[in-house]
Amino acid sequence: RRWQPPRDRSCPAGRAPDVARGGAGRRGCGAGRRPGAARRRRTGVHRLELALGDVGCFPNRKRPRVLWAGLNGNTEPLLALKRGLDATLEPLGWPIEDRPFRPHLTIGRVKDSRLLRGIDWGAEVERVIVAVTAVALIESELTDSGPVYTKRHASMLSEQ
Repeated sequence: RRWQPPRDRSCPAGRAPDVARGGAGRRGCGAGRRPGAARRRRTGVHRLELALGDVGCFPNRKRPRVLWAGLNGNTEPLLALKRGLDATLEPLGWPIEDRPFRPHLTIGRVKDSRLLRGIDWGAEVERVIVAVTAVALIESELTDSGPVYTKRHASMLSEQ
């Protein structure tokens, strides 16, 4: 297992192709290749608090590649933000994700799923409150030496 350092954990709102690199069909969250290209801007969404929920994985339990903790509580603002992103990005050629959006906190990536045999996917997770004060688009580029994460954009959530 390769665990992400805390600074690399993210709560993705969606993934989009990196059109800045000419990849209209590529996956990623790129918005340009300049380092530090992320800009801070306020959204119309207010800060919120969510709680860690169940533990899961993508794509499935037979072949887990990404471990995550679900986020519970009032997730409607995140869902509305996701719908807004889809509505804005689709006309630019970025396809809408076919799978349902599941608010989550990425824990890490799995290189060898055999190491997770026998895991109790139904185990209770300690109720931890997570303050959501910003959203970020983060490009995740998989390399032979592990994933490389690049923040492409960040928006602060409004205070209530």
